[in-house]
Amino acid sequence: MLPQLRAFEPCAVVTESGKDKIAAVVAYDEKLLLATTRCVLRVYDVSEPDERDQVTVNLSQTIDKFAKKTITQLAYCSGPRILLALADYCVSVYDADSLSRTSQLTKTKNATTFAATSNIEHNEDDIPSLVTRIAVVVKRKLILYVWDESEFRETSELTLPESARTLTWISPTKICLGLSSDYCLADITTNEISAIFSPGAAAPGMGAISAGIGLMGGRTPRPMSVRLPGDEVLLARDTISGWLDNSGRLSRRKQVPWNGAPEEIGFVHPYLVALFSKYVQVRNVQTQTLLQTIEISGATTMTTGEMCYVASSTQVWRICPRNFDQQVGELVGMGMFDEAISLVKQLDVSQLEDKDSKLRAVRLLKADALFEKRRYDESMGIFSDQSAPPEMVLKLFPQSVAGDLGIEESDDEGDGSVNGNGEMTEMEKAMADTLSVRSSRAGHSRAPSNKDGPASDAGSMLTKHTETVSRPHKLSEVELKKATRALLHYLADSRRKLNRFIQEATASDEDASNLLSSSTGAETASILTVGSRVPEVHFASPTGEPASLEDLERDACLVDTALFRAYMLTSPSLVGSLVRLPNRCDPNVVRSMLEECGKVRELVDFLFAKKLHREALTLLQGIGKKGEDELLAGPESTIRYLQRLDKECLQLIFEFVKWPLEVDSKQSMEIFTEDTKEAESLPRDKVVDFLLTQSRVLAIQYLEHLIHGLSDGTPEFHNTLASLYFERMTKEDGVSEEDKAGLQTKFLEFLRWSQQYRPERVLSALPRDDPEFYEARAIVLSKLGQYQKALEIYVFKMKDYEKAEQYCIDIQATDAKTPSLFLTLLTLYLQPPAGESFQLNPALTLLTRQGRHLDSATAISLLPPTLPVADLHTFFRTRIRSENSALNSVRIIAALRKSSLLKTHEALIETRNVKAVVDEERMCPSCHKRLGMSVIAVFPEGSIVHYGCQGAWLRERGPKYLRACMRAVLSKSTPSAMSFHALSTLRRFSLTRGRRRHADCDNAGPSCSFILRHRPSEYFFLSLVTLHPSQHHDLLLIILLLLLVLHSTPIRLSLIDPHPLRQILIQPILHLRNRLKKPLQRRLLCFDVGSIDMVIGFWDGSVVFEGNGGGDGWCGVGGSEHWWWRV
Repeated sequence: MLPQLRAFEPCAVVTESGKDKIAAVVAYDEKLLLATTRCVLRVYDVSEPDERDQVTVNLSQTIDKFAKKTITQLAYCSGPRILLALADYCVSVYDADSLSRTSQLTKTKNATTFAATSNIEHNEDDIPSLVTRIAVVVKRKLILYVWDESEFRETSELTLPESARTLTWISPTKICLGLSSDYCLADITTNEISAIFSPGAAAPGMGAISAGIGLMGGRTPRPMSVRLPGDEVLLARDTISGWLDNSGRLSRRKQVPWNGAPEEIGFVHPYLVALFSKYVQVRNVQTQTLLQTIEISGATTMTTGEMCYVASSTQVWRICPRNFDQQVGELVGMGMFDEAISLVKQLDVSQLEDKDSKLRAVRLLKADALFEKRRYDESMGIFSDQSAPPEMVLKLFPQSVAGDLGIEESDDEGDGSVNGNGEMTEMEKAMADTLSVRSSRAGHSRAPSNKDGPASDAGSMLTKHTETVSRPHKLSEVELKKATRALLHYLADSRRKLNRFIQEATASDEDASNLLSSSTGAETASILTVGSRVPEVHFASPTGEPASLEDLERDACLVDTALFRAYMLTSPSLVGSLVRLPNRCDPNVVRSMLEECGKVRELVDFLFAKKLHREALTLLQGIGKKGEDELLAGPESTIRYLQRLDKECLQLIFEFVKWPLEVDSKQSMEIFTEDTKEAESLPRDKVVDFLLTQSRVLAIQYLEHLIHGLSDGTPEFHNTLASLYFERMTKEDGVSEEDKAGLQTKFLEFLRWSQQYRPERVLSALPRDDPEFYEARAIVLSKLGQYQKALEIYVFKMKDYEKAEQYCIDIQATDAKTPSLFLTLLTLYLQPPAGESFQLNPALTLLTRQGRHLDSATAISLLPPTLPVADLHTFFRTRIRSENSALNSVRIIAALRKSSLLKTHEALIETRNVKAVVDEERMCPSCHKRLGMSVIAVFPEGSIVHYGCQGAWLRERGPKYLRACMRAVLSKSTPSAMSFHALSTLRRFSLTRGRRRHADCDNAGPSCSFILRHRPSEYFFLSLVTLHPSQHHDLLLIILLLLLVLHSTPIRLSLIDPHPLRQILIQPILHLRNRLKKPLQRRLLCFDVGSIDMVIGFWDGSVVFEGNGGGDGWCGVGGSEHWWWRV
């Protein structure tokens, strides 16, 4: 027979003698009430069980003739403290203390059963109160009452399909009624009756309850129901059962495996108790597992709740619950871990002390048991979910995986114990301490009794459990690999968790250290504990002690080292991915195992991750010089390693790069010149100093990389490179002529374009009389601004007249402010210094090629008087053509500007002639008021509104209207003008009835005007006539927006205004530009000050210009300021 849990201890408390039999039982407080068939009520005082599970019962009161007829049902209501009794088919109400009848529910005559409930409900004002309700079955009616102050008040009456045999409140507002053939659900809020099971159909997965009833024949089984936690209800009839939620829907499909038809069912937290004729069964509500069978014969009645009593016709037993700590320990000792876990989960903290730690301990024991059964994946899954301490898990493995924590592989197998001598491991001892028997709550559980013996002690039970399970110390090779693969999942998950917790704890430590300086007193103590705040559940010890930061660091080392060993055993190819990443593996273990297996590359990656760079480089250099490994032979592996180091390892780089530089300098220089963040982080000045100690050639290569490749403008680097070029050309022997020519070319190009070196320093180093450095001296003199001396070198020392002329062209192109060097060169040709010869032919060639850059009179004055005019024919012809071309260009431009001025005046006159006709009946289309003599605004299509209504009019009509207005203007074939009138200074006209007058657009004050013209493939001109400077600028901003939206080509504005526009126009435009999106911002106008070239004409006191104005566009000048605008 399988061992059973002792969840309850039966204790006989009352025995009736004689002909009087027990009819009903109820218990509350410390009282037990028995109603007999002779209408006698006996009241007993019941004490709590002592250490020997003995319950003391004393008869305190006997009430004869408590009712006229036999009491068939008793119930106690804790809220109003009343006792309900069903006798003579009528419900009566008694005071629970005095047991005197207070009232009788007369409408319950012929009642067969009732049910009471007390719940906390909220009224309309959300005030909670305890509400007691009862439901009474009277034939085919269900009468509902609610306790109102001191009596029951009827609330409703429902009609049933047939008389109900049982009642159960499954929620504060719903009642489950057991009928003869099925069940139904009554909702007291809606007064509706709904069927749960119909006779012809059974709930899916439950079995045909109704069909089963028909097949049995004879007496119809009594329907039973009981309310369970979680708003669930269990229905039972004969051996068939069903699980429903409080809405009547099926919640579970699995039925309770009854081995007979129960007489009564009840719930004693957390167990389901079923009463049979000869025994009482105790089951787990969640798993439905039969945990205990209590032998009680002849019992017919059971009352459940806080206290459970079972009664026969002559005897009453109390079912006393045992301490839950003991129950959990017993279940663990019997190996029923799932039941123990289910039991702990159903209990609350008031019933089981340290619930979370006990639940975790049981789960860890389950994982340990699963490992013993060779169910490695399930075991490691639980270990991972519970974040078990690594040493606990690794002790299950041999030393090849767990190291010193593992089982010695030389131990004998088959001794049937944990560690060879029948003793528990440290893990199991800790679990036994965690699951030790303790009193969990007063009044319900009790201290362990001596009579329980070793079976009730958790530690003893655990010892018994370990003695019944055999755990071999040495796994076979196949089993070991299988277990190790399962271990990998635990180690990977633990590694992720540990790294996260350590990072969070370290960050908390940094925050705490920052706060310590500003904290004093009691705050300091709390801040100092920030770094050790890690979740108490994760990686806690078996006794529930939370892990500190130091513990996490140690666990991380164990996990990473074990993960490395596991990879080496099962998947050696994955070792590289582990050692390359930051890890906390034990260096000694990893080094020894990798060296033993010959995995040099993995060892190097591990040393790099651990920042043991000297060891790694020494290893690589030794292997590279010996050439034993083909993949690592030579300096390539050392170079690749050095490329991964940053400035923190600069001295190490300098130490180990010497050998690669000797063997392969080109590839070795990539350590300093590669486009990586590590190479960029190296201090450049120190690298230059180091390379100078090795080789000038390498230093030149690095400096060229800095200056040409990285555009480094450090003057010291430029000076050093110039010096190295010179020294290598002059002081180094063994340099071939080809290399010298290449160096000289680089040297001259560097001197030309570099602006960072010190010319005077370079010039002092260059020899004066060495023809090899003549051109270099000329370039440096040019940097110093001594152009004539440079030309003298080209003309008299180098005698290279082509280079002298090209030199003048280059200087004039780069520096326009420099006086004409062509004249200086011509002077050197024709008036050479003392000791130099006269150069007539180069001078004539210069006049022919560059005569346009020379002043004719000055050039002719330098020529010798005996020179034939025929030799100057080409010079004169070029000059005459140049002068004629310039004169023709001026005339053409003048004519074009005159034509443009006439067109501008024509457009101005056309724009000023725009008129708006307003009669007496003309209404503003925006505000629907007469225009009268108000200031008006006229739109291109003819709409006339008040000046103050123009903004609202534009917003009302929307963007489509604005586009239509612009298209109406732009559709004209001739240059058109659009005017928006702001007539604050408008000349007022008198209006005569019946006559219409028009308002001229001319104004008396100064105006800001823009001409808007549409020229295909060109640009717009915008004219705002009569826009006084004091007026608002909304119209201008609107027009600029229209130009941006309607026209995708560049927009140019001609500003003609005698007033300072900076305050009038610039601020609104810039404000508008800031509010636009970037694509429109790039098309909006910019502002700057520029220069003016030519005058077009005059108008209204303003001078109008066209020219670049500092940029390509139209310009306007007013007063002393000028502007230019462009997109």
